[in-house]
Amino acid sequence: MKGASGSSGSWWPMDTICKIIYGRNTGLEKIDVINDKLNKARTAVCYERIDPADFLKLKAEREREIAALERQISELPRELTRTGYQLILRISRNEITTGQFPD
Repeated sequence: MKGASGSSGSWWPMDTICKIIYGRNTGLEKIDVINDKLNKARTAVCYERIDPADFLKLKAEREREIAALERQISELPRELTRTGYQLILRISRNEITTGQFPD
């Protein structure tokens, strides 16, 4: 998911913008956590610590969770993008004029 560019030219992820505006997690971090767990489970299958059939069940459950989180993310209002860019412009201008960075 794309974000917005700060004054340094680096991209700010959209989940960071959402946290700044709404003060909450948008689900992207949850998806990362689920993917990390799946990677660990996949490794466990390779080392024969868990049964491949159990992994497939776990993977199917986690994919449903990810799909639900992705639906939530895609339903964020379009206003979020406009508001996010306006906020970043204000922050960037503040960084330029004061030399300080936001918390």
